[in-house]
Amino acid sequence: MATDKEQLWRSLSEVGETKVRENLAQRIYGEAKIPLVKEWLHQQETSRSEAAASRTEARDEESVAIAREATRFAQEANDIARAAGRSAQAASDSAQEANTVAREANELARAANSASLATAVATADATKIARSSRNISRNAAIAATVAAIAAVIAAIVPFLK
Repeated sequence: MATDKEQLWRSLSEVGETKVRENLAQRIYGEAKIPLVKEWLHQQETSRSEAAASRTEARDEESVAIAREATRFAQEANDIARAAGRSAQAASDSAQEANTVAREANELARAANSASLATAVATADATKIARSSRNISRNAAIAATVAAIAAVIAAIVPFLK
């Protein structure tokens, strides 16, 4: 009987499930073969269900693998974001330090400008003093010349009398 069953199932496989169902509905198979035909149809459905379950399981496993990979990518992205945050903080710290240095440089420049202005005022005052000294020297020279002339005149006048 096992060989008859195997031979029947091979012939059913050749005909195909749809045609086998039609033939079963039309009672083409004899009463003795109907249980074997139904068993073959049930095996076909079971094979399809198992294949579908296997595909579903494979998709589920693939989904889990994708989710794991997405989690890994998210962790890497978080690591990168944290590193970027640290870099941004370091850049901010450097910018604050540069601002402090710039403020100090501005203060020094203002002090230098004030010193330069004071030097210019002192130079202008020194120039005025030098001019005044020159004028005083010239006036002193004139006075000395006048005094010398007066002395000469005073020395000559007694002889003229």
